[in-house]
Amino acid sequence: MLVELNIVEQRYRAVLDVLEGASVVEVARRNGVTRQTVHEWLRRYAMGGGLGGLTGRRGRCRVRIR
Repeated sequence: MLVELNIVEQRYRAVLDVLEGASVVEVARRNGVTRQTVHEWLRRYAMGGGLGGLTGRRGRCRVRIR
């Protein structure tokens, strides 16, 4: 749980940096993620009502059809 909180805090700081005027490219570089990931965090923050949108998500279930 503590690791999860640290991840949420990192994402929250990144979102705040962008909202305060930092470029998405710079924030992505500082956090070691792609700019698409930062855009996803921004979208989830806005749509998910704040910090709740920044919690971890499980990957999609992939089903193989033979």
